Amino acid sequence: MALTLKQITEAVRSTRDARDWSYVKAYRHFIDFFQSKETIDEQSLVVGAHCAYGWMPTMLELNEQDDQFQGTLEIIAKVKDRQVISTEELANVGKTINNSLVGASKLLHFVNPDDYPIWDSRVYRYWANERPYGYRMSASAYLAYRQNCEDISREPRFSSIHKEVNKKMGYDVTAMRAIEWIAYVNGGS
Repeated sequence: MALTLKQITEAVRSTRDARDWSYVKAYRHFIDFFQSKETIDEQSLVVGAHCAYGWMPTMLELNEQDDQFQGTLEIIAKVKDRQVISTEELANVGKTINNSLVGASKLLHFVNPDDYPIWDSRVYRYWANERPYGYRMSASAYLAYRQNCEDISREPRFSSIHKEVNKKMGYDVTAMRAIEWIAYVNGGS
């Protein structure tokens, strides 16, 4: 289970221009919201979780138990400081955000788009080349995917792919977003 630079290169060529897609237009506003925050407080976490769930066909239910919520705020602060979190910390964020790793990945991406790609069933299907059953879309699988995206982004030939994605999006996105977007668009429904 891993994406390759060749796979990404072939996929980006067949991906159409996306500047008129509603979620592409909304994306940069979500990123700007979090980049404007020096620290992530309770209000930012609640607003960010709702931003993430605006992209999902599910209503958000936050687990706001004091210990759980406070722990998530501490983990989100680490993410904002560009630290890589553990499998357990990722699972903790998922428990707070509707018990969902998908929702957690979107929130983490909005907080730190340089280091955390978005993860959902379409991305998983493209990345793993298998059906995205819940048991397969684990915290450890997400972190392996995150590392795979990071590895691809560091390949010298990736810069031309990144530029092509930026052109199709109509604005600059991070390398993580570029790779994830290609996987999302090509991952089917």
